[in-house]
Amino acid sequence: MNAERHAQLLQFLQGLGLTAHAEMDLERLDEALTHTSAGLSVNHEKLEFLGDAVLRLAAS
Repeated sequence: MNAERHAQLLQFLQGLGLTAHAEMDLERLDEALTHTSAGLSVNHEKLEFLGDAVLRLAAS
């Protein structure tokens, strides 16, 4: 992750009223916020499965 993207993620967290900690994995946050059409070779199926499970839990 480049320095510009890192700064964007920190600004995003601040906008949500959250503070980033040194042990926080911003790579995971970056992966979660990056759409598949960005052309990365990352597979988002695990995140989709987790999101579906959270939606089912909230709906029940």
